[in-house]
Amino acid sequence: TKNSFLHSLLEQDESCFGAQITQLEKLEHDTEIMQKSLQRMQNIPQAITSYPVTDSEQESKAEFGWAGLEAAPVGNVLHAMFERIAKVGVAQWKPENNSKIMHRLLIQEGLSGVILDSALARCQTGLENTLKSERGRWILSKQHRDTHCEWAISHQQHGRVSHYIIDRSFEDNDGIRWIIDYKTASHEGGNIEHFLDEECQRHQNQLQRYALALQAMGHHNLRLALYFPMLDAWRAWDAFPQDESNKDKT
Repeated sequence: TKNSFLHSLLEQDESCFGAQITQLEKLEHDTEIMQKSLQRMQNIPQAITSYPVTDSEQESKAEFGWAGLEAAPVGNVLHAMFERIAKVGVAQWKPENNSKIMHRLLIQEGLSGVILDSALARCQTGLENTLKSERGRWILSKQHRDTHCEWAISHQQHGRVSHYIIDRSFEDNDGIRWIIDYKTASHEGGNIEHFLDEECQRHQNQLQRYALALQAMGHHNLRLALYFPMLDAWRAWDAFPQDESNKDKT
């Protein structure tokens, strides 16, 4: 695009100093979804100016650190695809361009060659699993109330302001506010149930902080969930449970 650093380089040298240049075709949903308006605050809330602002939780930064070069790009691309689909509505989404869109996004993540091909295959697996799944389609449905994708929120507690991004949130027909986090990790070995239980334990505090932030914003009847697109697996539990018997492993 004309406002990119690459465009500035091409103005200096049409061959881009010997780099390989690939022209990507424009796809149907580019303009209607990818262009995000710039939002400005007219008045800065007092809480933000009075307290130190912290970074997002360290768990999210370290989530892909152990899983290989393509893990973070695959996670980012699947998150981006889920956001696109949820905004259009899973029932209205046209899947014929899925591979092209993900290929472009992975190139933008800096991948190429064999790693790009491997990452694209993983993205295709995760997306196909989700779109074929009743649970996945329910998560991405546009039929819910007050839906959000990549929902950026802030929460003040103990003199600190924390910033969070919730992958997916909505209110269902029963009045339950769902807080759903996508986890794109894969599990090649046996005992998947044990793996999912460990992931729940690992990310439980993270989702609990999201719930506390939404509770402070006036939301109630909160349920937390992890969705694993590579496995089409699901874990859900009450944010503030009375007991442990209500954990849903379906």
